[in-house]
Amino acid sequence: MRVPYALILVASQAWASELISTTSGRVQGFADTSTWLGVRYAADTSGENRWRPPQPVTAKEKEGVFSAKAYEPTCLQGRVDGGNDKSIQSEDCLRINIVAPHNASGLPMYLYSLPKIDGLYLAAK
Repeated sequence: MRVPYALILVASQAWASELISTTSGRVQGFADTSTWLGVRYAADTSGENRWRPPQPVTAKEKEGVFSAKAYEPTCLQGRVDGGNDKSIQSEDCLRINIVAPHNASGLPMYLYSLPKIDGLYLAAK
């Protein structure tokens, strides 16, 4: 099943499973509004990939099914306000959160990167 992707940040909720195939492998997310969290769009940027442009997801990373039901670490960044020490950060952070209205097709895509925006409301409209 192909789902139009709205690449937006979403809140995690306990919905039924939704399994899809992507160019980064198979991922399992939520079925209510078709939500997948932390889907990899490029390889880990640590080690030999440090200081290189984003590299494609490897065949090994595509094996099996990735459970896309929880947020993944954010990219490393300095905290101007000191932060709250609850944010998990990693060099392995090239991931997106996807939300789309359930069983919809032919819709435009909306992309943003602000972590405080919840895409569920927009996808439900």
